[in-house]
Amino acid sequence: IHIEERDLIVRYLQSQQLVNAVIATDISLSMEMSDPSDNLTRRNRPEKLEIAKRTSLSLGRMVERMNRRNEVTHVAFYGNSKILSPAELYTCGAELGTNFGGVLKKARKVLESAPDNIGIVYLITDCSVANSGFSVESALKVAEEYADERYYLRLFFIEPDRETKKFANLMTEKAGRNSRIIPVKIGNLDIEAVEDIVD
Repeated sequence: IHIEERDLIVRYLQSQQLVNAVIATDISLSMEMSDPSDNLTRRNRPEKLEIAKRTSLSLGRMVERMNRRNEVTHVAFYGNSKILSPAELYTCGAELGTNFGGVLKKARKVLESAPDNIGIVYLITDCSVANSGFSVESALKVAEEYADERYYLRLFFIEPDRETKKFANLMTEKAGRNSRIIPVKIGNLDIEAVEDIVD
């Protein structure tokens, strides 16, 4: 997985100001599903969940390497949100539900604990809201709270399609100009290129 420097907001991470980064990984059931019409599904294709976990762990390591005093918090989200260690994140399974509003609230709460640091949320997800059990409107309302430009939102968007693109675009639009979508296509990824920090 190639993560470009501009996606990490490197110009801020390399400054003297410390960073408080929340890396939120979608572990909902949709992350285990693949398109059955895609032949790659039947040939050693990594699940979206595995890609999300590896992206999350790689991002965390990169942020910490910029400055060892940077704070990195891993959050797994589904119908609920929970803070996990890297090892716990890597071994956790998929869960029911997708509560985007809940994870954005939790991320903001973590960032508010260190108001003097640069606050960044990396949201790694397929943006699927079908059968999520939670209101899209409530998620967009929470996303709008990020429009005050105190924090940066980077949405690593796995396997976008027409419906999920619509939701992703709405969410980043609500979150304001400090938000950005980074599309991730599984078929174009080499998962062996991602450093695995969990033995």
